Amino acid sequence: MRDVYIIAAHTIKFGKYLEKTITDLSAMTVLPCLKEAGLDAGNPEKPTL
Repeated sequence: MRDVYIIAAHTIKFGKYLEKTITDLSAMTVLPCLKEAGLDAGNPEKPTL
């Protein structure tokens, strides 16, 4: 086991997103978290400086 830390959080407005796929909805929350944390979606373990 290793330590895990939450370094960013993001939500989307509550509502119906019938036109969105699960991939779209995931991207709407995950990508802003990565940006806030200074991480790159292509390599989330390597911080962008």
